[in-house]
Amino acid sequence: MKLYADNRRKVQESPLTEGDTVLVKQQPSNKCDTPYAKAPFIIIERKGSMITASNGNKHVTRNSSHFKRIPPQPIARDEVSETPEEILEDTETTLDSCADTNIPETLPCTPAKRYPVRNRHRPQYLSEYVSSIHIGTRGRIIPSQCSQTG
Repeated sequence: MKLYADNRRKVQESPLTEGDTVLVKQQPSNKCDTPYAKAPFIIIERKGSMITASNGNKHVTRNSSHFKRIPPQPIARDEVSETPEEILEDTETTLDSCADTNIPETLPCTPAKRYPVRNRHRPQYLSEYVSSIHIGTRGRIIPSQCSQTG
């Protein structure tokens, strides 16, 4: 009977183990509160579905359904954001390295573009369209595509 009920309810063993970092479910006092407390806890003991977690000064013992596992945080870089001056210095360094190469001075040294440039051309149905009209010296209308000097 129990196996049938567990099977119908899709019962699973909790994946939480000792040493995992978790958030503890909290009782919301208003609708703006989050369902879980902000402070992370570390599981120190597990007995069946009963889990005891601690965040250093506070111990909490609850059912496993009151905990949410959070993934381990990656190691943060010392300099998370660069200032605009640092970005400019990096750009100048890149341009200086381009100046050291044996590129003729007629070609500007520009960083590679991120996206390729699309080849654009005039649509075929506009091939006979006159885009502008010039009036010649004798008062004749001369299309700009066919204009001749003389």
